[in-house]
Amino acid sequence: MDTELLPESVAGTERWDVARVAPGDRDEAWREIVSDTHLPWTLDRVRDSDVPVEGRILRRRLGDIQLMDTWCGLCGGQRLRSDLRRTDGEYVGVLVVRAGREVLTQDDEQIAVGLGDVVAWHSARPIRFDVLEPLRKQTLLVPVARFHDVVPSLELTTARLLHPNSARLLLTSYLSFVTTLELTPEAAAGAGNAALELLGAALSTLSTPPTASARRHELRQKVKGYVEARLGDPALSPHAIAVHHAISDRLLYSLFEDEGDTVQAYVRRRRLARAHADLTRPGRDLAIHQVARRWGFTDPAHFSRAFRAHYGYPPSKAAPAH
Repeated sequence: MDTELLPESVAGTERWDVARVAPGDRDEAWREIVSDTHLPWTLDRVRDSDVPVEGRILRRRLGDIQLMDTWCGLCGGQRLRSDLRRTDGEYVGVLVVRAGREVLTQDDEQIAVGLGDVVAWHSARPIRFDVLEPLRKQTLLVPVARFHDVVPSLELTTARLLHPNSARLLLTSYLSFVTTLELTPEAAAGAGNAALELLGAALSTLSTPPTASARRHELRQKVKGYVEARLGDPALSPHAIAVHHAISDRLLYSLFEDEGDTVQAYVRRRRLARAHADLTRPGRDLAIHQVARRWGFTDPAHFSRAFRAHYGYPPSKAAPAH
């Protein structure tokens, strides 16, 4: 990247602004900036007049989660197959529109979004965007492994518009609030964990079951609440869970099979998510093996292997120097 396109670091954030670039170079600069911050994209429309393109992006790193604030004029582009191949890892993107309008197109289906709308999309699927009027938006980029900590089975083969509800309002208000803060790396990681939990609550309404399976859904949610309260108990097992709820082991397994999941995998993911949150929490006073034991992992080596398999890096990389 040219020196003039390098981001400015300001109070824990990175900022890009095409106003720093000569007018004749701004179209190409905007293409490069968008792909450097929002995963690879092919922009085929950067403006609809002779006026030089305008655009700026502010990025905050919330641990391994990224939050981008974008201000831009009329433009459009898509994630082609070549862009998907150039993407390092898989992510779930969450778009929050703060002002303006844009259209997302995927599999010939269009989602028109405006002020207050929230859309979730998957980075591994081709998608197109077209900004219809000057736009201000926030984009949360969450690694898929982290996303599945809170929403293990959400189908995102096409972009999904989140229903308006209190959980969505909490998420969008929180993301707006985070932009006002100067955060240390440790506090930023904690902020990312909080954003992830709020995202999970906001997305849960997308999987509302049909009436015929409402009882199974209610029972499954009870089981998950029970598990959540006892993640630190090494004796937590599928059989113990089934006995507590006065159901058979087979019924318990089938409740999770409804979501393409297993009881053991769900418990392991939630334990790992809690351990990850502890390891990245500001002021952590526990060693890695103590965090593992706190969340039901009695064997540190097993914890380390499970953590690496799930997140792609060892617990020591998630934890600040201790």
